[in-house]
This record gives sequence, structure tokens and C-alpha cells, in this order.
Amino acid sequence: MMELTDTISFNFDIAHSGPQSYTITRADVDAALGRGNGIVGDADDMAALLNYKLGSAGLIATGNTNTVSLTIDTVMHPAIESHSYYKFTNVMGTVQSTNFDFLEIDISGGVGIERYLRGLDKMLEAVISGASTLGAIEKRIELQTNFSNDLLSTIDKGIGNLVDADMQEVSSRLKAIQAQEQLAIQALNIANAEPQNIMRLFQ
Repeated sequence: MMELTDTISFNFDIAHSGPQSYTITRADVDAALGRGNGIVGDADDMAALLNYKLGSAGLIATGNTNTVSLTIDTVMHPAIESHSYYKFTNVMGTVQSTNFDFLEIDISGGVGIERYLRGLDKMLEAVISGASTLGAIEKRIELQTNFSNDLLSTIDKGIGNLVDADMQEVSSRLKAIQAQEQLAIQALNIANAEPQNIMRLFQ
């Protein structure tokens, strides 16, 4: 984040036209991005800022994920053909990073309080974003766990039903065999008790 007094200065030479001095201020950032908070958040923001500041010199900036691609406007510089040339030199800035180590915090005399507060805000945003991501992951894990438990329960019930059906079939066969054995035993008992009557059947 750029404070009102922060600046970034540099020399810029394009198509060998000679280095020119440029300074980027908080006002440039706000004008280029139209947000009024002085924050260059990503590659697209940086490309917009460079186009705002250097577009009139013939530089074209394009944001892509975490990188910015630079090309020369061939309409403004038709003589360059395939020999593009641009150069940044003497880059200097007064913008202070909002990243810091907690062991470095020293607010005695009120020095650096604003910087530390900005850093804490950034850390809080990162923590909230991380907590949101973890919460979403936890919910997905919970859904997958419930699905797995339901699936296992259904499989267990299915196997139980199959086992019960097999046991019923085996039980029915066993009862039929036992009935056949009992009939055979009764027939043998009758034959042993009345052997003469049995013999008459074959006369």
C-alpha cells in the first residue's frame, strides 16, 4: 500500500529514444486503478499502472497471473520492427513493505505504528482467508466421510441379506434331507417288524 508521500522513481528508455525520468505516486495508483486505496494487488493492477504511466511513451503492459508482459507499440515506434528495446534504470522508491517479523516490533515513541497496523491488517486478511479455505476443505471432508460411512453401511446390509438368503436355502435343504432320513428309518423299522409281510409282497 502506498502512503500519500510514497513514491517510486526510475528512468525509462524505449526504442533508443533516450532515458526519461518518471515518478509513480499514490495519486497515479489511485488514478490508474480507480479504487482510492493506493494498493497494487496483482499483475493486472501493475499492468494497468504501467499503461497509465508509460502508455504514452509506447509501452504496452499485459497482466498474466503473477507476471507482467511488456511489449512496444509498433504504431508509435514503427522503425523497431523485430528489434524491440526498452530499459528501466535508476529505480528507487520510498514505499515500505507491510511485512515484518513480530520480534522486530518496536512502537516506542510512536515510530512505525502505522506500518505495523497495516502489516497486522494484512496478516488478519490472510488468516481469515486461510480459515475460510480450511472450513471449506473440512466441509468437503465431512461430506466424503458421511458418504463413505453410508456406503459401507449399505454394503454391510447387502452382504447380510445375501448371507441370510443363503442360510435359509441351506436350512430348507437340510430339513428336506432330515425328513427323507426319517422316512427311510421308519420304512426300515416297519420292514424289520413285519418281515413276513414284506416277503409276501414278492411272492
